[in-house]
Amino acid sequence: VAADTSCAAAAASTANAANAAADDNDPWFPPWITRRATWAAKESTALYAATVSLTRGALASAGVLEQADAVVAEVTRLSQPYISWAYSHAERLFNRGAASVDKARATWNKAVDNLTTLLRELKVAGKVRREHELLIKGLNPQRDERMEREYPDEYWQRQSKRANHMWEDGQGLFGVVWRQVCRFGGGVKEAGTVRVEAVRTSYETRAGPNIAKVRLALAARGAPIAVWLKANYPLAPPWVHRLLGAQLPAESEEELKVLVGDAMGYLLLFLGFISFLYWGLREQSGDHLPDEATWELRHVPSFDDTYLGNVMGGGVDVLITLPGVKRAAECDILVALDEVKVKAMEDWYDVTVPIPEEYRENVAKVLEAGGAVGGGA
Repeated sequence: VAADTSCAAAAASTANAANAAADDNDPWFPPWITRRATWAAKESTALYAATVSLTRGALASAGVLEQADAVVAEVTRLSQPYISWAYSHAERLFNRGAASVDKARATWNKAVDNLTTLLRELKVAGKVRREHELLIKGLNPQRDERMEREYPDEYWQRQSKRANHMWEDGQGLFGVVWRQVCRFGGGVKEAGTVRVEAVRTSYETRAGPNIAKVRLALAARGAPIAVWLKANYPLAPPWVHRLLGAQLPAESEEELKVLVGDAMGYLLLFLGFISFLYWGLREQSGDHLPDEATWELRHVPSFDDTYLGNVMGGGVDVLITLPGVKRAAECDILVALDEVKVKAMEDWYDVTVPIPEEYRENVAKVLEAGGAVGGGA
Protein backbone atom coordinates (compact mmCIF):
# COMPACT_ATOMS: atom_id res chain seq x y z
CA VAL A 1 0.00 0.00 0.00
CA ALA A 2 2.85 2.38 0.82
CA ALA A 3 4.45 1.63 -2.52
CA ASP A 4 1.18 2.29 -4.36
CA THR A 5 0.72 5.56 -2.46
CA SER A 6 4.24 6.71 -3.30
CA CYS A 7 3.72 5.78 -6.96
CA ALA A 8 0.45 7.70 -7.05
CA ALA A 9 2.10 10.74 -5.45
CA ALA A 10 4.96 10.54 -7.94
CA ALA A 11 2.50 10.30 -10.83
CA ALA A 12 0.54 13.29 -9.50
CA SER A 13 3.70 15.37 -9.11
CA THR A 14 4.77 14.39 -12.64
CA ALA A 15 1.36 15.40 -14.02
CA ASN A 16 1.51 18.75 -12.17
CA ALA A 17 5.00 19.37 -13.51
CA ALA A 18 3.82 18.53 -17.02
CA ASN A 19 0.87 20.91 -16.69
CA ALA A 20 3.14 23.65 -15.37
CA ALA A 21 5.55 23.06 -18.24
CA ALA A 22 2.65 23.19 -20.68
CA ASP A 23 1.51 26.47 -19.16
CA ASP A 24 5.02 27.88 -19.24
CA ASN A 25 5.47 26.81 -22.86
CA ASP A 26 2.53 28.86 -24.06
CA PRO A 27 3.45 29.84 -27.64
CA TRP A 28 1.72 33.22 -27.37
CA PHE A 29 3.21 34.67 -24.17
CA PRO A 30 6.44 34.20 -22.25
CA PRO A 31 5.99 32.18 -19.02
CA TRP A 32 6.69 35.12 -16.72
CA ILE A 33 3.71 37.07 -18.15
CA THR A 34 1.27 34.31 -17.19
CA ARG A 35 2.72 33.98 -13.70
CA ARG A 36 2.68 37.71 -13.05
CA ALA A 37 -0.82 38.06 -14.46
CA THR A 38 -2.02 35.28 -12.13
CA TRP A 39 -0.37 36.98 -9.16
CA ALA A 40 -1.86 40.36 -10.11
CA ALA A 41 -5.33 38.81 -10.45
CA LYS A 42 -5.08 37.20 -7.00
CA GLU A 43 -3.84 40.43 -5.41
CA SER A 44 -6.59 42.45 -7.11
CA THR A 45 -9.24 40.00 -5.90
CA ALA A 46 -7.91 40.15 -2.36
CA LEU A 47 -7.72 43.95 -2.44
CA TYR A 48 -11.27 44.19 -3.78
CA ALA A 49 -12.57 41.85 -1.08
CA ALA A 50 -10.78 43.84 1.64
CA THR A 51 -12.14 47.12 0.26
CA VAL A 52 -15.70 45.78 0.13
CA SER A 53 -15.43 44.38 3.66
CA LEU A 54 -13.99 47.62 5.03
CA THR A 55 -16.60 49.75 3.27
CA ARG A 56 -19.50 47.59 4.44
CA GLY A 57 -18.13 47.62 7.98
CA ALA A 58 -17.94 51.41 7.91
CA LEU A 59 -21.48 51.69 6.56
CA ALA A 60 -22.74 49.18 9.14
CA SER A 61 -21.11 51.11 12.00
CA ALA A 62 -22.80 54.27 10.69
CA GLY A 63 -26.16 52.46 10.45
CA VAL A 64 -26.71 53.11 6.74
CA LEU A 65 -25.75 49.73 5.28
CA GLU A 66 -29.28 48.80 4.22
CA GLN A 67 -29.85 52.20 2.60
CA ALA A 68 -26.54 51.92 0.75
CA ASP A 69 -27.46 48.43 -0.51
CA ALA A 70 -30.81 49.76 -1.68
CA VAL A 71 -29.11 52.64 -3.55
CA VAL A 72 -26.61 50.27 -5.19
CA ALA A 73 -29.41 47.90 -6.20
CA GLU A 74 -31.43 50.77 -7.69
CA VAL A 75 -28.42 52.15 -9.58
CA THR A 76 -27.65 48.65 -10.86
CA ARG A 77 -31.24 48.16 -11.99
CA LEU A 78 -31.33 51.49 -13.82
CA SER A 79 -27.95 51.08 -15.49
CA GLN A 80 -28.31 47.42 -16.44
CA PRO A 81 -30.09 48.07 -19.80
CA TYR A 82 -27.44 50.59 -20.80
CA ILE A 83 -24.63 48.30 -19.72
CA SER A 84 -26.17 45.43 -21.67
CA TRP A 85 -26.56 47.70 -24.72
CA ALA A 86 -22.92 48.82 -24.47
CA TYR A 87 -21.74 45.24 -23.96
CA SER A 88 -23.72 44.01 -26.97
CA HIS A 89 -22.33 46.77 -29.18
CA ALA A 90 -18.79 46.14 -27.92
CA GLU A 91 -19.22 42.43 -28.59
CA ARG A 92 -20.58 43.19 -32.06
CA LEU A 93 -17.62 45.47 -32.81
CA PHE A 94 -15.21 42.86 -31.47
CA ASN A 95 -16.78 40.16 -33.63
CA ARG A 96 -16.67 42.45 -36.65
CA GLY A 97 -13.01 43.22 -35.97
CA ALA A 98 -12.24 39.53 -35.49
CA ALA A 99 -14.01 38.74 -38.76
CA SER A 100 -12.01 41.48 -40.51
CA VAL A 101 -8.78 40.12 -39.04
CA ASP A 102 -9.67 36.58 -40.13
CA LYS A 103 -10.53 37.83 -43.61
CA ALA A 104 -7.26 39.77 -43.83
CA ARG A 105 -5.33 36.74 -42.58
CA ALA A 106 -7.05 34.50 -45.11
CA THR A 107 -6.31 37.01 -47.89
CA TRP A 108 -2.67 37.23 -46.80
CA ASN A 109 -2.31 33.43 -46.67
CA LYS A 110 -3.92 33.16 -50.09
CA ALA A 111 -1.56 35.83 -51.48
CA VAL A 112 1.44 34.03 -49.98
CA ASP A 113 0.27 30.73 -51.42
CA ASN A 114 -0.24 32.33 -54.84
CA LEU A 115 3.20 33.93 -54.75
CA THR A 116 4.79 30.66 -53.62
CA THR A 117 3.01 28.79 -56.40
CA LEU A 118 4.06 31.40 -58.96
CA LEU A 119 7.73 31.25 -57.91
CA ARG A 120 7.67 27.46 -57.86
CA GLU A 121 6.07 27.29 -61.31
CA LEU A 122 8.55 29.84 -62.67
CA LYS A 123 11.39 27.78 -61.27
CA VAL A 124 9.99 24.61 -62.79
CA ALA A 125 9.33 26.36 -66.11
CA GLY A 126 12.89 27.71 -66.16
CA LYS A 127 14.31 24.27 -65.46
CA VAL A 128 12.18 22.72 -68.20
CA ARG A 129 13.19 25.53 -70.56
CA ARG A 130 16.89 24.98 -69.91
CA GLU A 131 16.53 21.23 -70.40
CA HIS A 132 14.68 21.85 -73.65
CA GLU A 133 17.40 24.23 -74.83
CA LEU A 134 20.03 21.59 -74.12
CA LEU A 135 18.03 18.98 -76.02
CA ILE A 136 17.53 21.08 -79.15
CA LYS A 137 20.95 22.72 -79.10
CA GLY A 138 22.78 21.98 -82.33
CA LEU A 139 19.75 20.55 -84.10
CA ASN A 140 18.89 23.85 -85.78
CA PRO A 141 22.05 25.82 -86.56
CA GLN A 142 20.11 28.68 -88.14
CA ARG A 143 18.00 29.16 -85.01
CA ASP A 144 21.08 28.98 -82.75
CA GLU A 145 22.82 31.58 -84.89
CA ARG A 146 19.78 33.85 -84.80
CA MET A 147 19.47 33.52 -81.01
CA GLU A 148 23.15 34.31 -80.52
CA ARG A 149 22.82 37.29 -82.81
CA GLU A 150 19.66 38.64 -81.09
CA TYR A 151 20.68 37.81 -77.52
CA PRO A 152 24.45 38.02 -77.29
CA ASP A 153 26.41 37.96 -74.04
CA GLU A 154 26.48 41.75 -73.98
CA TYR A 155 22.66 41.75 -73.85
CA TRP A 156 22.56 39.57 -70.73
CA GLN A 157 25.31 41.65 -69.14
CA ARG A 158 23.22 44.80 -69.71
CA GLN A 159 20.16 43.10 -68.23
CA SER A 160 22.17 42.08 -65.16
CA LYS A 161 23.44 45.64 -64.69
CA ARG A 162 19.91 47.02 -65.15
CA ALA A 163 18.56 44.60 -62.52
CA ASN A 164 21.32 45.66 -60.11
CA HIS A 165 20.50 49.33 -60.70
CA MET A 166 16.79 48.71 -60.10
CA TRP A 167 17.64 46.86 -56.87
CA GLU A 168 19.76 49.77 -55.70
CA ASP A 169 17.00 52.24 -56.59
CA GLY A 170 14.50 50.13 -54.65
CA GLN A 171 16.80 50.06 -51.64
CA GLY A 172 17.20 53.83 -51.83
CA LEU A 173 13.43 54.36 -52.09
CA PHE A 174 12.84 52.05 -49.13
CA GLY A 175 15.44 53.97 -47.15
CA VAL A 176 13.71 57.28 -47.91
CA VAL A 177 10.32 55.88 -46.88
CA TRP A 178 11.78 54.37 -43.72
CA ARG A 179 13.44 57.66 -42.76
CA GLN A 180 10.15 59.49 -43.27
CA VAL A 181 8.34 56.94 -41.10
CA CYS A 182 10.98 57.24 -38.38
CA ARG A 183 10.85 61.04 -38.58
CA PHE A 184 7.05 60.98 -38.29
CA GLY A 185 7.17 58.56 -35.36
CA GLY A 186 9.79 60.67 -33.64
CA GLY A 187 7.71 63.79 -34.20
CA VAL A 188 4.62 62.13 -32.74
CA LYS A 189 6.60 60.91 -29.75
CA GLU A 190 8.15 64.33 -29.20
CA ALA A 191 4.76 66.03 -29.54
CA GLY A 192 3.26 63.58 -27.05
CA THR A 193 6.08 64.22 -24.59
CA VAL A 194 5.64 67.97 -24.94
CA ARG A 195 1.88 67.63 -24.44
CA VAL A 196 2.31 65.50 -21.32
CA GLU A 197 4.78 68.00 -19.91
CA ALA A 198 2.40 70.87 -20.70
CA VAL A 199 -0.44 69.05 -18.94
CA ARG A 200 1.77 68.37 -15.92
CA THR A 201 2.88 72.00 -15.79
CA SER A 202 -0.72 73.19 -16.17
CA TYR A 203 -1.80 70.91 -13.33
CA GLU A 204 0.97 72.12 -11.06
CA THR A 205 0.34 75.80 -11.82
CA ARG A 206 -3.46 75.81 -12.17
CA ALA A 207 -5.28 72.72 -11.01
CA GLY A 208 -3.00 72.02 -8.05
CA PRO A 209 -3.43 75.42 -6.35
CA ASN A 210 -7.18 75.40 -7.07
CA ILE A 211 -7.56 71.94 -5.54
CA ALA A 212 -5.58 73.12 -2.49
CA LYS A 213 -7.89 76.13 -2.16
CA VAL A 214 -10.95 73.90 -2.37
CA ARG A 215 -9.52 71.57 0.27
CA LEU A 216 -8.80 74.51 2.58
CA ALA A 217 -12.33 75.84 2.07
CA LEU A 218 -13.82 72.42 2.82
CA ALA A 219 -11.58 72.10 5.88
CA ALA A 220 -12.85 75.46 7.13
CA ARG A 221 -16.43 74.30 6.51
CA GLY A 222 -15.73 71.05 8.31
CA ALA A 223 -14.12 72.67 11.35
CA PRO A 224 -17.33 72.52 13.48
CA ILE A 225 -17.74 68.84 12.64
CA ALA A 226 -14.10 68.17 13.55
CA VAL A 227 -14.53 69.99 16.89
CA TRP A 228 -17.71 68.00 17.62
CA LEU A 229 -16.00 64.72 16.77
CA LYS A 230 -13.01 65.63 18.90
CA ALA A 231 -15.24 66.50 21.85
CA ASN A 232 -17.59 63.51 21.66
CA TYR A 233 -15.36 60.82 20.20
CA PRO A 234 -11.81 61.37 21.45
CA LEU A 235 -10.94 57.80 20.44
CA ALA A 236 -11.80 56.91 16.88
CA PRO A 237 -13.46 53.55 16.07
CA PRO A 238 -11.18 50.71 14.95
CA TRP A 239 -12.36 50.87 11.34
CA VAL A 240 -11.20 54.51 11.12
CA HIS A 241 -7.70 53.46 12.13
CA ARG A 242 -7.80 50.60 9.63
CA LEU A 243 -8.96 53.02 6.93
CA LEU A 244 -6.31 55.63 7.70
CA GLY A 245 -3.60 53.07 8.43
CA ALA A 246 -2.41 54.98 11.55
CA GLN A 247 -3.58 56.19 14.93
CA LEU A 248 -4.93 59.70 15.28
CA PRO A 249 -2.99 61.64 17.94
CA ALA A 250 -4.87 63.59 20.57
CA GLU A 251 -3.57 66.95 19.28
CA SER A 252 -4.53 66.35 15.62
CA GLU A 253 -7.51 68.70 15.44
CA GLU A 254 -6.10 70.52 12.40
CA GLU A 255 -5.44 67.24 10.62
CA LEU A 256 -8.93 66.12 11.58
CA LYS A 257 -10.34 69.27 9.98
CA VAL A 258 -8.50 68.43 6.75
CA LEU A 259 -9.76 64.85 6.89
CA VAL A 260 -13.33 66.00 7.47
CA GLY A 261 -13.01 68.49 4.60
CA ASP A 262 -11.69 65.76 2.29
CA ALA A 263 -14.53 63.49 3.37
CA MET A 264 -17.02 66.25 2.58
CA GLY A 265 -15.42 66.71 -0.86
CA TYR A 266 -15.62 63.00 -1.61
CA LEU A 267 -19.20 62.97 -0.38
CA LEU A 268 -20.07 65.85 -2.71
CA LEU A 269 -18.43 64.06 -5.63
CA PHE A 270 -20.33 60.88 -4.77
CA LEU A 271 -23.62 62.77 -4.55
CA GLY A 272 -22.91 64.43 -7.88
CA PHE A 273 -22.15 61.05 -9.43
CA ILE A 274 -25.34 59.56 -8.01
CA SER A 275 -27.32 62.56 -9.28
CA PHE A 276 -25.82 62.10 -12.72
CA LEU A 277 -26.77 58.42 -12.67
CA TYR A 278 -30.28 59.25 -11.55
CA TRP A 279 -30.97 62.05 -14.00
CA GLY A 280 -28.96 60.58 -16.86
CA LEU A 281 -29.86 56.89 -16.62
CA ARG A 282 -33.35 56.97 -15.23
CA GLU A 283 -36.22 56.03 -17.46
CA GLN A 284 -37.18 58.86 -19.78
CA SER A 285 -40.24 59.29 -21.92
CA GLY A 286 -38.09 58.66 -24.96
CA ASP A 287 -36.87 55.30 -23.65
CA HIS A 288 -40.11 53.67 -24.73
CA LEU A 289 -40.63 55.33 -28.09
CA PRO A 290 -42.86 53.43 -30.50
CA ASP A 291 -41.57 51.34 -33.34
CA GLU A 292 -40.51 52.83 -36.63
CA ALA A 293 -43.13 54.08 -39.04
CA THR A 294 -44.37 51.90 -41.87
CA TRP A 295 -45.94 52.90 -45.15
CA GLU A 296 -47.70 51.22 -48.02
CA LEU A 297 -48.73 52.24 -51.54
CA ARG A 298 -52.11 51.15 -52.88
CA HIS A 299 -53.04 51.76 -56.50
CA VAL A 300 -56.44 53.34 -57.16
CA PRO A 301 -57.73 52.20 -60.58
CA SER A 302 -59.36 54.64 -62.95
CA PHE A 303 -63.05 54.59 -63.76
CA ASP A 304 -62.51 52.93 -67.15
CA ASP A 305 -60.94 49.83 -65.54
CA THR A 306 -57.51 50.51 -66.93
CA TYR A 307 -54.29 50.77 -64.94
CA LEU A 308 -53.70 54.33 -66.09
CA GLY A 309 -56.96 55.68 -67.42
CA ASN A 310 -57.74 58.86 -69.26
CA VAL A 311 -60.42 59.89 -66.79
CA MET A 312 -60.29 61.05 -63.21
CA GLY A 313 -59.88 58.40 -60.57
CA GLY A 314 -56.56 56.79 -61.40
CA GLY A 315 -53.83 57.36 -58.84
CA VAL A 316 -52.42 56.01 -55.61
CA ASP A 317 -53.35 55.83 -51.94
CA VAL A 318 -50.48 56.29 -49.48
CA LEU A 319 -51.07 54.50 -46.17
CA ILE A 320 -48.62 55.64 -43.49
CA THR A 321 -48.77 54.07 -40.02
CA LEU A 322 -47.20 56.02 -37.16
CA PRO A 323 -47.34 54.07 -33.88
CA GLY A 324 -48.35 56.38 -31.05
CA VAL A 325 -50.08 58.96 -33.27
CA LYS A 326 -53.87 58.99 -32.86
CA ARG A 327 -55.09 61.63 -35.32
CA ALA A 328 -53.95 63.14 -38.59
CA ALA A 329 -54.26 66.58 -36.96
CA GLU A 330 -51.16 65.71 -34.94
CA CYS A 331 -49.09 65.45 -38.13
CA ASP A 332 -47.56 67.92 -40.57
CA ILE A 333 -48.43 66.51 -44.01
CA LEU A 334 -46.93 67.73 -47.28
CA VAL A 335 -48.20 66.19 -50.53
CA ALA A 336 -46.27 66.71 -53.75
CA LEU A 337 -46.35 65.09 -57.16
CA ASP A 338 -43.37 62.81 -56.54
CA GLU A 339 -43.42 62.32 -52.74
CA VAL A 340 -45.42 62.60 -49.54
CA LYS A 341 -43.81 63.91 -46.34
CA VAL A 342 -45.18 63.43 -42.83
CA LYS A 343 -43.77 64.74 -39.56
CA ALA A 344 -45.16 64.02 -36.09
CA MET A 345 -44.29 63.82 -32.39
CA GLU A 346 -41.98 66.85 -32.45
CA ASP A 347 -40.16 65.60 -35.54
CA TRP A 348 -39.49 62.19 -34.04
CA TYR A 349 -41.28 60.87 -37.09
CA ASP A 350 -39.93 62.28 -40.36
CA VAL A 351 -41.21 60.01 -43.11
CA THR A 352 -40.75 60.61 -46.83
CA VAL A 353 -42.61 58.27 -49.18
CA PRO A 354 -41.58 58.45 -52.85
CA ILE A 355 -44.38 58.03 -55.40
CA PRO A 356 -43.40 55.75 -58.31
CA GLU A 357 -43.58 57.26 -61.76
CA GLU A 358 -46.15 54.78 -63.04
CA TYR A 359 -48.48 55.83 -60.19
CA ARG A 360 -48.35 59.53 -60.95
CA GLU A 361 -48.59 59.72 -64.73
CA ASN A 362 -52.38 60.16 -64.63
CA VAL A 363 -52.04 62.64 -61.77
CA ALA A 364 -49.73 64.75 -63.95
CA LYS A 365 -52.26 64.65 -66.78
CA VAL A 366 -55.05 65.85 -64.52
CA LEU A 367 -52.88 68.61 -63.06
CA GLU A 368 -51.93 69.78 -66.51
CA ALA A 369 -55.63 69.84 -67.43
CA GLY A 370 -56.34 72.04 -64.40
CA GLY A 371 -58.55 69.49 -62.69
CA ALA A 372 -58.49 67.97 -59.26
CA VAL A 373 -57.33 64.47 -58.55
CA GLY A 374 -60.01 62.19 -57.15
CA GLY A 375 -59.46 58.90 -55.35
CA GLY A 376 -55.84 58.50 -54.28
CA ALA A 377 -53.47 61.31 -53.52
